[in-house]
Amino acid sequence: MDDDVERLKARFERELERTADLGPSCKRPSVAGRVSLDCFEVTPVRFYCAPFTGRRAASLIELLVVLFIMAVMMGLLLPALQGARNRADAVVCENNVRQLVMALGRFIDVKRRFPAPEEWTVAVLPYIEQRPLADAIKYNADPGGKYPRPPLLECPMQEDGDSRLASVGYCHYVLVVDRLENGWIERGWEIQDRPLVDDDGEPPWYVGPEIRYSVQAEFFASIEGPHQAGQYMTSSGPRP
Repeated sequence: MDDDVERLKARFERELERTADLGPSCKRPSVAGRVSLDCFEVTPVRFYCAPFTGRRAASLIELLVVLFIMAVMMGLLLPALQGARNRADAVVCENNVRQLVMALGRFIDVKRRFPAPEEWTVAVLPYIEQRPLADAIKYNADPGGKYPRPPLLECPMQEDGDSRLASVGYCHYVLVVDRLENGWIERGWEIQDRPLVDDDGEPPWYVGPEIRYSVQAEFFASIEGPHQAGQYMTSSGPRP
């Protein structure tokens, strides 16, 4: 190492002497450009290599702790998700009831009469953007009666299934009305969702279900509705 330094110093001195021999036209190195070789020190560099350690695997206790934390988080998250889903379904059901009430009101205003018994689900079809379906039923396009159920007649919070007619759904909503013998309506009407009450199966959706207000009161008193806290969605909001 010392020999290399000596050779470097000798080479630099020769370069200085050669520059001096070139005459005044050649500029000598400035002070800032000079290098003092007497202060050269060579410090040996030592490299330290840390010993390689393999990746430590998780212990059984750590895995159990992680699984426990995940289970607690899922237990807190799932009820919140289910509650949000129930609220969304309740909003859909409320919207269905509102649109059915508006459609039946428009039918009464246009026709100047109330629908015949068990015909209200067909009467509202032209007013819920289902006129082709109403015409198909009117002209008996399908002798088998297998007409698709409109989406507004299905409550997302009720269990669904076929009616007495295979592959045809039933109506999830019911018209509450008191009809007099002369055909007049007593004390108004409203629409609400309902539970299944016929053990022999429900009629197809185009046979509009109807109940009297006395039956509605029995529902509220003895049968839980499909909504939160056993409520029903009616024209006037959740009840009872």
